[in-house]
Amino acid sequence: MPDEVRVELIDGVIYDMTAPTKAHQTIAFRICMQLTECIDANDMPCVAYIAPVDVRLNKDAKTVVQPDVVLLCHDDGSDKRIEGAPEMVVETS
Repeated sequence: MPDEVRVELIDGVIYDMTAPTKAHQTIAFRICMQLTECIDANDMPCVAYIAPVDVRLNKDAKTVVQPDVVLLCHDDGSDKRIEGAPEMVVETS
């Protein structure tokens, strides 16, 4: 997938992604911060990520998405992207 363009790959089809609005980014950031505060307060083995971070849902690499917020509570074995399904994803509008 091209690095210079925001896209998602779903079932082998590339979809262009438009830039998010400021309101969208504010909401996603606040959700990510609240999750992080909860993780820290409860000493949970999780990390909250905010887009862009690639999530490759299956090993055949036909679906790579960038959810607005991702919660990962297990070691997926990758430093480059999230491999497999995370514990939670959030898409804001």
